[in-house]
Amino acid sequence: MKKLILFFLILISGAQAQNQKEIDNFFKASKDGDLQFLETVLKKYPDLINTTHTNGWTALMYASESNHLDIVKHLIEEGSDPNRGDNDGDRALMVASWFGHINVVKYLLSENANINLKNNEGKTAIIYASWANQLKVVKILLEQKPELNFQDNEGWTALMFASNLGYKDVVQELLSRGADVRIKDNNGKTALINAAWKGDPAVVELLTKHGANVNVQDFNGDTALLVAANQGHLDVVKYLSEQGSDLDTKDIYGKTALIKASQKGYLDIVEYLVSQGIDINTKDNKGKTALNYALENEDTKVAEFFLSKTDDVDISSKDSNGVTPLMQASKNGNLEAVKKIISKRVNISSKDNWGKSAFFYASENNHLNVVQELLNQGTDINEKNNKGETALFVASFYGNLPIVKYLLSQKANIDTTDNDGNTAFIYSSKRNRILVVRELLSNGASKDAKAYNGMTALMHASEQGNIEIVKYLLSQGVDVNNKAFNGMTALMFAAKSGRLEIVKELASGGADPSSKDNNGMTALFYASENEHIPIVEFLESLENTEKADFE
Repeated sequence: MKKLILFFLILISGAQAQNQKEIDNFFKASKDGDLQFLETVLKKYPDLINTTHTNGWTALMYASESNHLDIVKHLIEEGSDPNRGDNDGDRALMVASWFGHINVVKYLLSENANINLKNNEGKTAIIYASWANQLKVVKILLEQKPELNFQDNEGWTALMFASNLGYKDVVQELLSRGADVRIKDNNGKTALINAAWKGDPAVVELLTKHGANVNVQDFNGDTALLVAANQGHLDVVKYLSEQGSDLDTKDIYGKTALIKASQKGYLDIVEYLVSQGIDINTKDNKGKTALNYALENEDTKVAEFFLSKTDDVDISSKDSNGVTPLMQASKNGNLEAVKKIISKRVNISSKDNWGKSAFFYASENNHLNVVQELLNQGTDINEKNNKGETALFVASFYGNLPIVKYLLSQKANIDTTDNDGNTAFIYSSKRNRILVVRELLSNGASKDAKAYNGMTALMHASEQGNIEIVKYLLSQGVDVNNKAFNGMTALMFAAKSGRLEIVKELASGGADPSSKDNNGMTALFYASENEHIPIVEFLESLENTEKADFE
């Protein structure tokens, strides 16, 4: 009995597999245009006419995609529903419109395909045809008087898609049939703003001639002019300006067209806007002017243009962080800009909100030629920022060896301290700047200098795991058992931080494992407390060795 049941199950399974193969071939025939096979399968399985394939497509959709009009006609005659959608809500008419299959589109329309149906994204056939630049299909669809200003789920209309892609003829056709230029998408953008982004002057002109407002702003505050300036479309910028676009309009970040063009390095647009009398010194929400942004660019042409107009440009202006054009130029290493700005007698010692001058910006960004120029112009080599750091500090912190060497050659104070009592030597040891550490020590830096918390360079290097620094400092005879003001030694810091290799190095360099801090704790305690088992075992082995030697 079991064998009989198994036999029938195999038969059924085989039949199902055969049926599925025929069904798959049915859809393939629709796509490939095999009318004879299609007719044969439909006679056997008439219910397939509106059945969907694995992706949700009907046979009619496959035939419409592949432009097989004879298949399309046969399927419709056999009862295929032209308005049936797939899993995404797409219909045969949408598919044919996208691919520009004119005869299929005409036939589907004649068979009552609903021109205004939307898919799951809210797109209609006219949107698809416009998006795909299918002008002939657009014209055919327009003859049926579709809902021309339908918006998809993102708020886009057919006109917006065509404008965004620069499809002039489609745009013109849509406008001639009453497409609304005033409609905004979900981000507040109009077809004109989209066209300006694309940068096709002909499309922009078409839209403005049909009443598009050149000064309308989207939700970011962008107008068509602002978008065009940001994208580098000079012709569009000029045209919109001639049509009355407000050159001084700002987006929600306070940026004007001039600022956007300067930020992107579009010299031609900058020159044009300045020639039209735009406010050259206006600031955005960060307090930055067009010059500030121009100086941030590696391409220096725009900055050079502004600096050639120093009678009009405010070269001492500070942004919301207190950064001046001189600081920005120094940060980027733009020596020519630095010289040009200094020649206008600006205050080279001016400081930002953190107390940093142009000299600091050049030092921390490793621009030696700018550092030299600023020193030649009288900058105080030992000036400090709000943290009490000097340029030597920041150069040491970032590992800028050429700057460190030059500052030392110019007699920078090597052991001056910041607000926490740190020296440049302590900074560079903490940051693992071995070459700087060597340079500072060879120039007389105090190797056992302590910050206000009593920590030395060796303690910082041990805590941070900077093994190369630790080895070097030990070779230079630093006090390995020096204590911070809490009584902790370098060995304790290393043990607490789990630095086994450094613990071993310090021990071999004479570190006392029995030394106690102000709370009576040893390195072993800190290793145990933080569960650094290998260090615990190593330190215990030292204790056992000492006991054995004593006995």
